[in-house]
Formats: sequence, C-alpha cells, structure tokens
Amino acid sequence: MDESGKIKIKAEFLLLFVSINWGISFPIIKILLQYCSPEAVVFYRFAITLLLFLILYPKIFTKIKFTDLKYGLILGGFVFGGFITQTIGLSITTSQKSAFITGTYVVLLPFAQYLIIKKAPKKENIVGVIMVMIGLFFLTQIKEANFNIGDFLTLICAVFFTVHIVYLDKFLNEKKADYRALVLGQFLVMTIAGFLSMTLVEVIITKTYFFEINTTSVFSILYISVVCTLLGWLIINNYQRYTTPVKAGIIYSMEVVFAVFSAYLIINESLELDQIIGAILMLTGMAVSEFYGYIKKSKVTL
Repeated sequence: MDESGKIKIKAEFLLLFVSINWGISFPIIKILLQYCSPEAVVFYRFAITLLLFLILYPKIFTKIKFTDLKYGLILGGFVFGGFITQTIGLSITTSQKSAFITGTYVVLLPFAQYLIIKKAPKKENIVGVIMVMIGLFFLTQIKEANFNIGDFLTLICAVFFTVHIVYLDKFLNEKKADYRALVLGQFLVMTIAGFLSMTLVEVIITKTYFFEINTTSVFSILYISVVCTLLGWLIINNYQRYTTPVKAGIIYSMEVVFAVFSAYLIINESLELDQIIGAILMLTGMAVSEFYGYIKKSKVTL
C-alpha cells in the first residue's frame, strides 16, 4: 500500500473514532435534556468548545485567510440547522428514532455529492449505502407508524448534515481551505446562533430556559463539548479530505450502531436480536464500501 493509501486508512479510522463518540452522545444528550433546555444545550456546547479552541489556537485570527473563515461560517450555518433541529427533535422523539432518521443522510449523500461536486459514487459505495440503510432500519426498530414533529425536525437535520458533509469536501479539496479556519467559522456561528436562539425562544418567548448544575449535567456538557465537538470537529475538518463524501457518510452513520448500544447500556433502552442483526448489516455495509476497492486492486479472490 502506498503512502496515500496509508493516510486514507488512518483518516477513515479517525472518522470512525469520531462516529463512536457521536453515537455515545445520543443517550448522554437525552440525559442532559433532563437538566438543560434544548437551545441551551446547543449554546453551552459550542460556547465551551469555542473557548477551548481559542485557548488551543490563541493567534488563530492572524494565521487564517478571511475567505477560508467565510467558508467556515457557511458550514456553521448548516451545522447549526442540523444541531438545533436534532436537539429539539430528540426532546420529543426517542433516541433510537432520532438516530435512524438522522442516519438517512447516507441515502441523500450520493445525490448531493453528484449535484454539488459532480463526483459520482462508486458501485461499492452504493451497495454499502443500501446495506447500511437496511441495517439501520433493523437496528433502530422503527415499529411506530406515527411520524411526529420531533421526527420531522430530525429529518430536516439529516438534510442539513448531508449538505454540510459535501460542502466540507468542496471547501477542503477544491478551495484548499485551512481546516482551522473552517472549524473556527463553524464554532463562531454555532455559539452566536445558539445564544440568540436560546435567548429569543427559551428566555423571552416560551420562558422554558433552565440549566440545573450538578455532576451529571456538568460531565455531560463537557463530554459533548470536548470529545464530541472540539476533538471531533478538528478531526473531520482535517481528515475528511482524504475520502469521499459518500464514504465519509457511511462511516459517520456508524454512530447509530453505538447510539443504540449506548442507549441500552446507559439509559436502559431496549436491545433485541433484530437490532444486533441490523448492527452487523451496517458494519458489513461499511466494510464493503471501505475495503472492496483495496481487495480489487490487490486482486484478492475470496
């Protein structure tokens, strides 16, 4: 395997690491919503992350181009749309339904990738997407026929995440943007928009703002801020360039596998045989998308 192949494998394993932590965050956020209102979760999550990022890169504003920061602000708009609709939706629907509907972005990605960056997905990517979606259905056990407002908001979230993944690829590979500027732009938008949303909706209009400070809420907000957001965003904004949006989406969809198992372990949501079958199908789908090309190139026959 050449050097570029090694970098690609490293990048995709790092993206999988991010997906694992995103999956764990589903039940963690579900717990946090008992102590903190939805818009407040989004604001505090990104305010803490932005503060830590500026401590990590104290001279960042002098080292980046405004054009790259502008790209980051655009991405931040997509991220905010995704996070706010997902968080509000999660307060209404179950974490498993939220995980399934969020995961539908893997179906949207091949079309978005072709429309936005004119890059057609490979056959193994399409096979992987189909297997992931079938596995996703079994894994999250969507047995309820009703489609509530929380589910609808989560579907909108999936659209935002789809566009974000493809435009991140465009800005990294076509525009050669500095990933730190992209990260900064996204954190700025999320923090400012989160504050305005929290103030307008929860403090002024509905008066539903609350944040109960205790060990559980502090640990939860720090985990999703430091591990899932700061570390996760630095990884995906630096390493997604080494793969395609569709393959990245398949890897990101693995968060649902870990969301369901984490929900079982942490908040006692159900885990049954068909969910285990679904997890196996999803992991197989990722493996097909990931390794078929290498097997074909190496002329390995199974």
